[in-house]
Amino acid sequence: MNLKIAAIWLLLIPGISQAINVGAVTTFIDAGSQDVAKEIENGSAQARLVTISVSRISSPEEGGQEIPMEVAGELMLSPSRLMLPAHAKNNVRFFYKGPLDGKERYYRIRWLDTALSMDDQSNNRRQAVATTSAQIGTILVVTPRQQHFAYNLQNGMLSNQGNASYRTVAYGPCLDRKAQAQCKETYYDLPGKQRRFKKVDMQDPQSHLGLWLGQEFVVIK
Repeated sequence: MNLKIAAIWLLLIPGISQAINVGAVTTFIDAGSQDVAKEIENGSAQARLVTISVSRISSPEEGGQEIPMEVAGELMLSPSRLMLPAHAKNNVRFFYKGPLDGKERYYRIRWLDTALSMDDQSNNRRQAVATTSAQIGTILVVTPRQQHFAYNLQNGMLSNQGNASYRTVAYGPCLDRKAQAQCKETYYDLPGKQRRFKKVDMQDPQSHLGLWLGQEFVVIK
C-alpha cells in the first residue's frame, strides 16, 4: 500500500491550515490486540471541536469503496466527539469487536475539525460557536486474528503471500548509480501485492530488505 493512497485530505475551507494533528496516516490493530489509541493534538491557539466517525472500506488503495460492517458494533470508538482547548492533547481509542478470522479489514476514520470562538453578542451570556471546519482522513487496518505470514522474493520482486499487510523497508545500491550511490524505499504491502522496487537494486548482493509485521521485524536479505 503506497502511503499516498491514504494521504490526509482537507476540505471545505480554501487555504486553512491544519489545526489538529492526528498522528500517523495508517494505524494498525495487531493480531494480539483488540484496541488501539490515537493521540490527537490541537496545535492552534484556538479551541477546537473534533467529531470522529468510522466506515469500513474494501481496500485502502485508490478505488476502495465503502462497504457495510459485517456485524453490529464491529468497530467502536471512544470518545466520538470532544473539545480540545488551545494546545491541548487527548486520546481517542478504537475497539475491534468483529469476526476473529483470517481476514484483514480496513476502515476509514474521518476527523471533522471545527474551530470554536466566543460569541460576544451578549455581555451576559458568552457561548462557543463554530467558525471554520476541515476534514482529515486516516486509515485503520485490523490485522487478521488468525494471521499467516508468508512472502516470496524472486528476481528482485517481492510478493506478499500471506493474509496480512506488512511494511517493506529496502536499502542499498541504487538502480540508477548516476543519480546517487544509496537508495531507500518504504511501502505498506497488502496481501497478494507484488512489489518490484523502483530505486533499490535488489539484485545487488549489498542491498538489504526487511519487513515489519506488527511489532516484529524480519530480515529478508
